[in-house]
Amino acid sequence: MVAPKRILVIEDDPDIRFTLVQAMRRAGLAVDAAVDGVEGLERLRDGAVPSLILLDLRLPWLCGDEFLRAMREDESYAHVPVITMTAGTGPTEDDGVIAHLHKPFDPEDLLQIVLSVVGASAA
Repeated sequence: MVAPKRILVIEDDPDIRFTLVQAMRRAGLAVDAAVDGVEGLERLRDGAVPSLILLDLRLPWLCGDEFLRAMREDESYAHVPVITMTAGTGPTEDDGVIAHLHKPFDPEDLLQIVLSVVGASAA
């Protein structure tokens, strides 16, 4: 049996995080979630390597750009695709980010992008 694709959601807004986690799980994806960049790095290093990261750029403690820079410095995770999400301006660097979404966005639209990246068959 093939393990489901794993998504890491890093989002400080609890309502958005909940909505994204539920949408990914309904699609058959395994999901880890973090509330800020520091916790995101902990989840990244303590769990299975994700197939994709959904990254809010405006985070407390360690912003999305800083998380992305730290992640890319580690060879174990440098290849992981990232989709950024923000209500503000886009990222200051385009370090392998495959899509930039401006909030608010439709979670179903995001799900279609996610599935196109990780494969139409989530499981």
